[in-house]
Amino acid sequence: MKLGAGREKKEDIIDYTAGIVLACKVGDYVKKGDKLLTIHTNVDDQHLENVKDEILGAIEYSNVHIAKKKLIEEVVE
Repeated sequence: MKLGAGREKKEDIIDYTAGIVLACKVGDYVKKGDKLLTIHTNVDDQHLENVKDEILGAIEYSNVHIAKKKLIEEVVE
């Protein structure tokens, strides 16, 4: 939403070009310098810096191996 892809208020305009593309998933091995994600937005640079800090703050790194989650948990028929 903060990148423009959602609304805070009903009258807010949605930017259909805004969003985040993840380059890795939970449990992937990453090293310093690896690309984690791509941010697409039309917000001003200052606002982008604030949002970028918030996004990067939500990412956790660990030296402990974390099992990858299943892509499909269950098939319901």
